[in-house]
This record gives sequence, C-alpha cells and structure tokens, in this order.
Amino acid sequence: MPPGRLKFNHAQGVLAKVIWVDTLGHPYTGLYKGNSECLIRLSEGNFNVPEMPGLTPTFGLKCLRSKIKSANLVANTSFEPNNA
Repeated sequence: MPPGRLKFNHAQGVLAKVIWVDTLGHPYTGLYKGNSECLIRLSEGNFNVPEMPGLTPTFGLKCLRSKIKSANLVANTSFEPNNA
C-alpha cells in the first residue's frame, strides 16, 4: 500500500499454516502433487463497512516453493454481499 493509504477492504483476517495433501491419486504435478507448505488467510471483505447488508467471505492460499515463486490462489463467493 502507498504510504498514508488505509487498507479498507479485507483489512482484518486470520492466518494459519496448512499443508496441501494429494488424496485423489491424480497425475497432476507441481502444487497439486502435494507436500507443499502453504499459508491460508481467511478474511471478510466488508467488515469495516456498516452499510453493507451481508458478508463477503474470502480466502487466499499461498504455497511456498523452493527456488521459484509461490503458488497463489484467491477465492470468494461473490463481490456482492451474501445475505444468508
């Protein structure tokens, strides 16, 4: 973030260490082969926006790999709030 700019969206979250484990025996390689140490971050996109009528849960997965860039995945249900 640029100096002085507040992080407004997804400003709070929780972080945990996870391991990606191949349980299906598929032929894929890389991240999907397993044994990758990863970090998962769960956050709420509109936590700081009182006017929002619902939630926008999101998670990010960062799998650390030796001598190459990390593998990253971000997922959310929608950009619109979930009222359920």
